[in-house]
Amino acid sequence: VRGRPVFQAGDFAAAARARDARLAAGSPGIDAGAVIPNFNDTFQGSAPDLGALELGAGRMAVGTARWKPQQQEAGSR
Repeated sequence: VRGRPVFQAGDFAAAARARDARLAAGSPGIDAGAVIPNFNDTFQGSAPDLGALELGAGRMAVGTARWKPQQQEAGSR
């Protein structure tokens, strides 16, 4: 694929700050991927999009930001 990706959040720096790498409509990565059976064969359009998410998909919620460790009881370690 030639060209720069176009992200919904803006340029690459804006996408990194927003932690949102979803492609925007018109990005060269839309419908530019290869089908991998049992992995991305539920794509929309003429082929899978490059990247982790298909165009129109919601944001991923992953990582440790959602993890809240329970406080240890006094005296236990």
